Amino acid sequence: MKIKAIVSDFDGTIVSYEQKISNEVKAAISNYVTKGGIFSIATGRAYEGLLESMCQEIKLKTPQIVRGGAEIISSKTGEVIWGKYIPINDVKAILDRLLPLNDFILLAESGKDLFTKEGKSDPEFATGANIRDIEELPLNVVPKIAIPPLYSAQQIEPMLQTLINDFPQLHIVKTTGKRGVGMDINDGRAGKKSALIAYAKMMDINSQEIMGIGDSFNDLPLLDACGIKVAMGNAPTELKEVADFIVGTQAEDGVIEAIQKALES
Repeated sequence: MKIKAIVSDFDGTIVSYEQKISNEVKAAISNYVTKGGIFSIATGRAYEGLLESMCQEIKLKTPQIVRGGAEIISSKTGEVIWGKYIPINDVKAILDRLLPLNDFILLAESGKDLFTKEGKSDPEFATGANIRDIEELPLNVVPKIAIPPLYSAQQIEPMLQTLINDFPQLHIVKTTGKRGVGMDINDGRAGKKSALIAYAKMMDINSQEIMGIGDSFNDLPLLDACGIKVAMGNAPTELKEVADFIVGTQAEDGVIEAIQKALES
């Protein structure tokens, strides 16, 4: 099957834990686009910051899936062209549940702003964002609430499962990072799978003609929606088990292998 587009995760797939993208990966993406391929990102991040900089540097003009699949952004204008937001009552209920937990950092996003307790945040999770106090959060436009991946699985997983059980109407997934695990919370109509389906319609492509690349648990829905599924070498076993093939790790620029396979299809 001819692969017409690649939709790739960002952190741990293209971006290192040091927040860097190799020149070789940038060149491979640019070459793929020059040869007629369509390339986009599906990330838990907001668009502003490193993703926006990469799109500008390598002149990506395609839509980008951001905030865990809650929004699709035009990289031409930086504007939201598709969005699914957590209902106000659910935002209130989640905040009521999580804000009192002083052992965890809680992040909420809206527009170009990142909202935290007292307007404080770990710089790793605030690239390109305006930091504001969570008391100022506009409850009607919240695409994502998150606990960043800074904690042990033993700390996160019981709470994660409880929230999944108590809020079946929401899309709640475990996330991973260099310092541990966390979780992303989106509206139930959001998520990388739902966003990928919407993206395919926008681009007038059959989702079976899209290659999905990922490295983490929250990439399972993305791979599920794509015709060709690629797991990075640093991905967990659960992702590798559903992949059509496995490439090198992010540190080995494994995404270049996947791009080459797409060019050869």
